[in-house]
Amino acid sequence: MINLTSYALFFLGNFLTIIFIPDSLIQSFLASFSIFSLIIGPANFILFSRFLEKKFLFLKIILFINLIQFLYFDNFTILIFIYTVNIFFSDFLSSQLKFSKLNFIYKLSFFLISFLLILDFASIKQILELRIILSSVLLIFVLLFKIKHIKLDVKYPVSYQFLTNINYYLPLYLTTLFLEMFKLKLVYVTFQIGFGLILKSYDLKIRQIIDENKFNFYNKFLYLIILFLPLIFFNFNIESIIYFLYYSSVLIFIYVKKKLL
Repeated sequence: MINLTSYALFFLGNFLTIIFIPDSLIQSFLASFSIFSLIIGPANFILFSRFLEKKFLFLKIILFINLIQFLYFDNFTILIFIYTVNIFFSDFLSSQLKFSKLNFIYKLSFFLISFLLILDFASIKQILELRIILSSVLLIFVLLFKIKHIKLDVKYPVSYQFLTNINYYLPLYLTTLFLEMFKLKLVYVTFQIGFGLILKSYDLKIRQIIDENKFNFYNKFLYLIILFLPLIFFNFNIESIIYFLYYSSVLIFIYVKKKLL
């Protein structure tokens, strides 16, 4: 239950950040974040599924990159890249911790930082920097106490992560080419909800939190929700290509479940 709550807090924190980013920055932020995620996502997954024993080396490298960012760089695109690295690595790291309470504390803190943006106490740049600091604290904690992790067990880890990552972030990136401002925020968040629900159900099965029978039973209801989720677009004159991107990705996720999970 703690892990599910942690997951919900993490995603809600992301959604709130996207919704409250100034319209003038939303397109550049989401486009950069999506492109960087296409690269970092698979690399991150392969690390945790195949090279978990070397995680402390990667922790040190990321901490060094974070330090360099604060000392030498003042570029928004570079900041987004380093933020993406930290988000992916810290999310996987905290999710794989055998100490689930630490995962909850990290995800709760990640969520609460969003309110600084909502209440206009901090800019989006400062929010990203605060979350990088939060991720750094998590990495240092894991390094100092050498907390153990659960290794992921997937039949085809490279194929699975490559397809799911491309299928998740490529449509998100393409939305930034067709939409802007409020419509972009609405569609981007909706895509993340739909795709995120699918991947979370897969994640529960991979971690053996639910067995095969429960997985198949829950997925029947899950796909009904996902099927009707884009109905909220009808009142906003969203372009037809967006529906095509959404449902094409859902079909690919179903293929992944049948062939690679």
